[in-house]
Amino acid sequence: MKQFKQTFLLIVLMSMIGTKGYAQEVTIDDITYQLSGTEATLTYGRECSDDVAIPGSFIYDGTTYTVTSIGNAAFWNNTDLTSVTIPNSVTSIDKQAFEGCSSLTSVTMGNGVTSIGEWAFSGCSSLTSVTMGDGVTSIGGSAFSSCSSLISIVIPNSVTTIVDYAFYGCTGLTSVTMGNSVTSIGGSAFFNCNSLTSITIPKSVESIGNQAFDECNSLTSVAVDLEVPLAVNYWTFSNKRNATLYVPQGSGDAYKDAEYWKDFKEIVELTDFTPCATPTISCKEGKLLFECETEGVEFVSSYTFAEENTGAVIGVPATCKVTVYAKKEGCIPSEKAELEIDGRGIKGDVDGDGTVDVNDVQTTINIILKK
Repeated sequence: MKQFKQTFLLIVLMSMIGTKGYAQEVTIDDITYQLSGTEATLTYGRECSDDVAIPGSFIYDGTTYTVTSIGNAAFWNNTDLTSVTIPNSVTSIDKQAFEGCSSLTSVTMGNGVTSIGEWAFSGCSSLTSVTMGDGVTSIGGSAFSSCSSLISIVIPNSVTTIVDYAFYGCTGLTSVTMGNSVTSIGGSAFFNCNSLTSITIPKSVESIGNQAFDECNSLTSVAVDLEVPLAVNYWTFSNKRNATLYVPQGSGDAYKDAEYWKDFKEIVELTDFTPCATPTISCKEGKLLFECETEGVEFVSSYTFAEENTGAVIGVPATCKVTVYAKKEGCIPSEKAELEIDGRGIKGDVDGDGTVDVNDVQTTINIILKK
């Protein structure tokens, strides 16, 4: 009889726990939440599609619940999700929350988010825009790895650590702005970001990990706002022999004598670590016009044409890319501005002088810009 009573009580207890567990989970608009007290964790959103705005709160069975976190793998491999807006109420984005969401193009985080977990957005290959709130303090390992379409990232002042592999393989990344509270940049944090042309290391940084900027083969401008050179690994900046190193006024000799840093192509002292403003490109009377908010700059520009064919045809097909950046003595050069010009359908002796030569190229550009 005693054994029977114990068994009966165990069955009743398990039944109560099971009922409670079921009651603590709710699905609203294809999103499942786990409830605890008056808080909710988003645990499953793999059936969502298109643009999703996660609610800050919702009412269920007469109780208002506040959404405070996005759980592990909540949207994992959801290939129908295109954008997500995360409310201020959410404080954490957990491990692998959006990993493999290959159609996701835009993420906007509220100011309440403090932590972004490991692999949170890894493999989001269409992601072009990420807006982090001012509350983020930590970015987990590989959080944005292989986000190959990500063009620019602004790391807010609240972030203190960029851990290993955080932006590994972001091959389309051209611009990184680090907040002034970052103290460490982890190993391989920006490995193979091979479109990145410039980086500024703020004076708050105390360590840069092994291979942090390895395989960043387009990186030609590295500004380090530190008077005393840090001890770094040989492969931290693998393209250093083709890059200019910008350092604070009066610290040039220290860097020229420092192991590894002395291998940069050129070391230039700066009085101002504020970069020149990015130029704008416009057209006036059939000519390109470059303008910059920073006064007294020099513009450095170039044209890139598609490969020309032989014969009496000027090879200005679909793309003629104009690139320009601004530079000024004592300042960091600006980021590059680009303009693509469509020259399809314009061929041959466009200026009518009887020959096909370089003048026809210029005339072609003027015609295109007047379109």
